[in-house]
Amino acid sequence: MKDYADSERQGNCIVVTINRPKERNPISAELFAEMKKALKTAQDDPTIGAVILTGASLENGQGFFCAGGNLNDLAASADRTPDERRELLEKLHNFTRMVRDGDVPVIAAVEGEAAGAGCSIALTCDFVVSAEDAKFSVAYVNVGLTPDGGVTSFLADILPRQLANEMCLLGKQVSAQRFYDLGVVNVVTENGNALQAALKLGERLAQGPRNTIATIKHLCSAAISNDLDAQLELEAVKMVEAQGLPEAKEGIAAFFAKRKPDYVKLR
Repeated sequence: MKDYADSERQGNCIVVTINRPKERNPISAELFAEMKKALKTAQDDPTIGAVILTGASLENGQGFFCAGGNLNDLAASADRTPDERRELLEKLHNFTRMVRDGDVPVIAAVEGEAAGAGCSIALTCDFVVSAEDAKFSVAYVNVGLTPDGGVTSFLADILPRQLANEMCLLGKQVSAQRFYDLGVVNVVTENGNALQAALKLGERLAQGPRNTIATIKHLCSAAISNDLDAQLELEAVKMVEAQGLPEAKEGIAAFFAKRKPDYVKLR
């Protein structure tokens, strides 16, 4: 497993690294298993503020986030039954659900390019930190395949339809800077610094109100599919709950005392 993906704790974050740089860091069952383990560890450890997903760089320092599916594996699927193909695809889709439904924020630290399913998993994450020269592409059309991993849903939420069509129908690359201008990328860094910027963001999350952050994460996720009345009801339920919890008491007390709230002491 360590040949394909690895994880380690850095500060108050868990960093999962796709570890096949010579192959442009493709997705794999091993990656999804490593992410599942990291998210479970983060869920159980209240000191962890975020899980960070990144790709290993080549020895010359050239980075690549993730190239998506291995084309040799995809070519072999022509000889598989539809049920067998679906079983393999569900590993990616279960990853998408796992990140969406988890309590702990996930940050993509992107160097080089996020291509195909690599773009899907980057946009699955709650935050995207990107090197300035990085590119994002949904290039399935170039090899006669259709998008997966939820990327068409994500693009429909965050981009004008015409630009989403350029990416999906023409395989157009979009720069990190353009995605930043559109609000898709949260932070643009110098090349080689995406992971450090993601760690900084993760440390900030680690100092915040952990349970409140988890609740807000789920509220934002639910808002995509809820109508207004359903979302108002969910917000009301969660706000009523929050007002009686220790994190709100600490936050409000700190505001009136003109001090920084200490949420870490509540864990």
